[in-house]
Amino acid sequence: MVLRGENMSIKQIERTLKANSGGITLDLNGKIPRFKQGYYCSITNNVTPYITLRQINTVIKQAKKKRAYIGYWKDSSSGLEYLDVTVHSRTLERAVEIARTYNQLAIWDIANNKEIRVV
Repeated sequence: MVLRGENMSIKQIERTLKANSGGITLDLNGKIPRFKQGYYCSITNNVTPYITLRQINTVIKQAKKKRAYIGYWKDSSSGLEYLDVTVHSRTLERAVEIARTYNQLAIWDIANNKEIRVV
């Protein structure tokens, strides 16, 4: 059985994630969304010592239900990896609110290409 996102296989998504070890956000086609500004914030808390194909498949299913994105990042402090359902927020205030609601450590500032810690 070939597991798939929309147009990209789970194996291809896994390779894309591993090639971007600092972090990346993908749409369900395995492409980087074209937002130039705003913030990414996760609404799940899928922390793991390493990413598996099963986890990728689970997050894709969750993201489809929420019409959201696949978000990956590695926390430089702990070394843990996160593979989450991620949403886009236009404002910093809303992104921080979402992050705190879902017990997130950080959000991603798209325009400035940097992490913003919220805890």
